[in-house]
Amino acid sequence: MNTKKILGKRSGVINPEANVPAQKVLNTTKGTQKRAESAMNALQEINLGPFNTRDIVATVSRSDLSSKDIWTFLSISTSFRTLLPWLIQVVLTDLDLIFDPQNEKLQFIKKNDLKIRIKLNLNNNADIDKILSFIQNPNNNLLDNITSLHFSDVVTNSNTDRVNNLLSLFVHRCTNWTSLSFGNIESNTTLKLPELNQLISFSCGNIASRATLTLPALNNLTSFSCGNICKNAVLTLPECNKLTSFSCGIIEEGTTFKLSVLENLKSFSCGNIAEGATLILSDLENLISFSCGNIASNSKLTLPNLNNLISFSCGSIDQNAAFIFPELNNLRSCFLGDVISDFSLPDFPNLISFSCGIIASSASLNIPTLENLRYFSCGAIKADVTLTFPAYSNLISISFGDIMSTFELPEFNHLTSFSCANINAVLTLSQFNKLTSFSCGNINPHAVLTLSKLNNLTSFSCGNINPHAVLTLSKLNNLTSFSCGNIASNSKFTPPEVKLLTSFSCGNIESNVTLSPSTFPLFRHVNSLISFSCGNIEPNATLTLPAMNNLKSFSCGIIKSNLMIPSLLNLTSFSCGDIDKDAKLNLPALKNLKSLSCGNIHQNATLTLSALNNLTSFSCGNLFSPLMIPVLNNLTSFSCGDIHQNATLTLSALNNLTSFSCGNLFSPLMLPMLNNLASFSCGNIASTLALPMLPNLTSFSCGIIKSNITIPLLPNLTSFSCGDIHQNATLTLSALNNLTSLSCGNIDSTLAFPVLNNLTAFSCKNIAKGATLTLPELPKLISFSSEDIGENAKLILPELKNLTSFSCKNIEKASTLTLFKLTDLILFTRGNIVLLLPALNNLISFSCGNIEQSATLTFPAEFPKLQHIFFGNIGNPDAQKVFEHFRAQIVHKSNFKS
Repeated sequence: MNTKKILGKRSGVINPEANVPAQKVLNTTKGTQKRAESAMNALQEINLGPFNTRDIVATVSRSDLSSKDIWTFLSISTSFRTLLPWLIQVVLTDLDLIFDPQNEKLQFIKKNDLKIRIKLNLNNNADIDKILSFIQNPNNNLLDNITSLHFSDVVTNSNTDRVNNLLSLFVHRCTNWTSLSFGNIESNTTLKLPELNQLISFSCGNIASRATLTLPALNNLTSFSCGNICKNAVLTLPECNKLTSFSCGIIEEGTTFKLSVLENLKSFSCGNIAEGATLILSDLENLISFSCGNIASNSKLTLPNLNNLISFSCGSIDQNAAFIFPELNNLRSCFLGDVISDFSLPDFPNLISFSCGIIASSASLNIPTLENLRYFSCGAIKADVTLTFPAYSNLISISFGDIMSTFELPEFNHLTSFSCANINAVLTLSQFNKLTSFSCGNINPHAVLTLSKLNNLTSFSCGNINPHAVLTLSKLNNLTSFSCGNIASNSKFTPPEVKLLTSFSCGNIESNVTLSPSTFPLFRHVNSLISFSCGNIEPNATLTLPAMNNLKSFSCGIIKSNLMIPSLLNLTSFSCGDIDKDAKLNLPALKNLKSLSCGNIHQNATLTLSALNNLTSFSCGNLFSPLMIPVLNNLTSFSCGDIHQNATLTLSALNNLTSFSCGNLFSPLMLPMLNNLASFSCGNIASTLALPMLPNLTSFSCGIIKSNITIPLLPNLTSFSCGDIHQNATLTLSALNNLTSLSCGNIDSTLAFPVLNNLTAFSCKNIAKGATLTLPELPKLISFSSEDIGENAKLILPELKNLTSFSCKNIEKASTLTLFKLTDLILFTRGNIVLLLPALNNLISFSCGNIEQSATLTFPAEFPKLQHIFFGNIGNPDAQKVFEHFRAQIVHKSNFKS
């Protein structure tokens, strides 16, 4: 057999999945070897990485490529092309890209109808010259794709002429250009723009002190925005008949700004109106939305009568600001910032929603009679606040922040919802005939909340009931949902006695708190209760529940005390946190349950399910105490965490169990005969695992094997996986005739397998130094993979006549492999390797990492089907002659050193 030898050094390898784009990159990045290498590296990252635009751009940007090379890559990348439907525009920031001699980029943009946004540096003469040449080129067929122009620099008097010349050119050459933006306009600069009839959107940065911005008649402009308008700045907006949106930043100190005669303007917004600043709006008859920031001291805001205004929003209004609300007859929504002084809301006849920030100490807020007002909300109510509502309001929803001051609410005959944050004062609600929902935050120490005679209240929720807090609930006949946070032992809580409650939840049941029908009236008549949940049951806490025939769901936190629910017969779901040391969970009467889950079962903890007949799913955390699961005819799924020393798991005959999983085994595990078990998984095995005959088991997986385990005859097992097999540990498999997939971690010991007639895939992580892996006759094995074959390790392979894929990342010295009918071979080699490849008539792809000087790789004379070769560094340049033999094939050279 004629052979050719390659000697070389070690390096990376190029992903063979990338072969077609890679070849095009190599064909088109003609020039330096460095450019080819960079293109290949970018290609490998893209093919191995996630497919999204941001990652592609970031990867290409990191490569040391010219703009032409980057575009070549993007234009042929399959990944990039799949993203075109989401790619809205191309940003031309590197103008070299648009002067590709072959116009590849331009053709690509035109073909895919991409929009072009041009970003220019006004102070870069080269950029300006290039864009002028681009726009003036009579053969340019991309001008219709340009939609946006952005000048990134500060505009000064020195560059305004250049701006106008460019804009005039754009107007005449780019018919679809509609968006223009600038950076800041510097002090003492005058910028007067030419006619720009097609412009739809304009934006700029701050208009500095004594700067002038003059826009021409813009008949199609719909959106204008700028940054801060500084003192003595001049902004001129002539006829803009289609302008619908205007926004600016802060109107700075001492600035006067007027806006008028914009008949189609719908929305106006600005930042703060600074001290001594003036904002005047007039003749804006179609304005529907106005918003501004804080209105500072000695500032002035003048609004005309805005009959169509629907929404008004502003920040805090300083008491020394000159602002008077105009007539706003159609206003629907009003928002104010913090109320820092006395404020009376004007009579807005159609106002539906009002909200404000904090009502500061000693401030007052007066709400007039507004027949259409339905929603009221404000921030915290500080001390000594006066809050006045009309006697007969139509409000349906009220929301407050923290209540820190005592106040009274009149009778709201239509109120259905009340909410607030923490209560730090006295709050009494009674005789709100239509109130259905109440919620608040914590009831803090010495605060008092009283709810009574709320006949339609169905939902109550609050935060923690803190020490020395008082909560009194009475005559809430229709309450169906109750929730609260932690109940402190020295709080005063008087719950109501109700008959329709369906949902109860609370936080931790603190030490020395007793919740029982005798002490907690809410529990006296709860046959309708469907859902119960609570937090931790602390030491010395008591929870006693009466008969609850309709309860479906029970959940609680950590059980640190004893919990017994004696009369509970049927339940759908039960869950709890850890069962702490010496704690007991006893459900003696429970017969029917679908799902049970709990946390860790600690030392000397007890879980008693003596009457349970029907359970579908059981899961728990780590076992530190014995756990016995009784006869459960319908249990199909069991899972637990680690089984620790001195903990035992006893499963009775569970005829319908199909799935078993557990964590690490530190204690022996013996399973009974489980005829229907299909899936078994566990963590690391550090103790005895005894499996019986499991006739229907199809999947077995475990973690690290640290002891000796034997897998019995499992006639239907198709998948076996495990972690590392430690030194002195053994894994013994029976003849598993249906096993098709076997994988394991590091092999640190001698491992041999029986004949596995149907095995198609074998993988392991590493064959450690000095370890031996012997594979028997595997007549159907198609794929073998291992990351490392260590020094002096032995991999003994028989003649694998159907093996088509062999992958090994690193082969240490003193390893010899003989391989047969491969179509795909991936090898990374290092050290003193002798690798002999016979005639591989079906080999399609060969990939190899660096070939060190001391390594020997022997090729056969022919690879009749070989299409792709990938390799890393080769120490001897003469080695490239070997590949001349394969000139008909596609040869990819990555990181080749010349």
